[in-house]
Amino acid sequence: MKNLPFDPADYRQFQNTFLASTVVGMTFPLVEDANLHLEQWEKFTRALFSVSPMDGLFKKAIVVNRSDNRLAFIFDNGRIQAHISGDGYRSFADSVIPHAYKLKDFVTDVVGRNTINQLGIRKIDVFQIETGKGKSPVEAEVRKHFFSQKYLSLIGSNRVGLEGDESQMPNMIKQRWTEDAHQLNLRTVFLKAPEAENRYRLILDIDEQYNPDGGIDLGNLDVELKKMNMDLFNVFMGCISENVIKIMENGKE
Repeated sequence: MKNLPFDPADYRQFQNTFLASTVVGMTFPLVEDANLHLEQWEKFTRALFSVSPMDGLFKKAIVVNRSDNRLAFIFDNGRIQAHISGDGYRSFADSVIPHAYKLKDFVTDVVGRNTINQLGIRKIDVFQIETGKGKSPVEAEVRKHFFSQKYLSLIGSNRVGLEGDESQMPNMIKQRWTEDAHQLNLRTVFLKAPEAENRYRLILDIDEQYNPDGGIDLGNLDVELKKMNMDLFNVFMGCISENVIKIMENGKE
C-alpha cells in the first residue's frame, strides 16, 4: 500500500521477536454439501493431520490443533484460517507461505474453486511489562518506551473501545488505511495481565485484508501474501522504538 504513513523498511529477520500470533485466512462462497469433494477431504486430512477424515465438514466449524499447540487450522463454510503461534513462527517464507498453500489446497481440491473472495493476514506482537509490587506503570510512559515518535504523533486522541464496547477495552487505539481493495488495520492496547498483579501487556495488532471485486486467483497467492506481509512489516517497523529494535537485534537494550 502506497498511502501508509510510514517509510518503507528494508526487510530483515531478527534474532528475537515479540510475535505472539500470526493468522492467515481466506474466504470463499458458501458451498452446498453435494458439491464438496469429500474423497479429496479424506486425502487432505490424512496428508495434513495423519488422521482419519473428520465427519460433519461444514456442519459446524472444525478446529484442529497440532499436539504442541503451535499450529491450528479452522475450517468453516466460507472461511478457513491457519493460526501460527509465536513459538511456531520461524519466518514468513518458512511458516506462513507453506500453511497458506495448505489452505489453497483445501479450496481447490475439497471446495473445488480456483478463486477466493478475500485474503487476510494478521500479526500480533505482545510486549510484557513487570513492575514492582503495588506499583502501576504509567501508560503514556510505556507507550513512549516501546513505540516510535512517528506512531505516537499519529494516534492523537484516537481512543475507542473494542467494537464500540469501551468498557471492555478502553485503552485501545485504532487506525485504518484503505487503498483500492486493500484495508490495513492497526490496533494497540495496554492491559493488565490476568496471571499476576504486577504484570502488564502492550499489544501491537496489525492486519491487512484484500477483497477485490473480481476475487483473487489462487495462482497469485504467494505474490499477494508477500505484498501484504511487506505492508505489515513496514507498519510494524514504523511503530516500534529504537529500544525495541535493539532488543530484537541483540536480546537487550
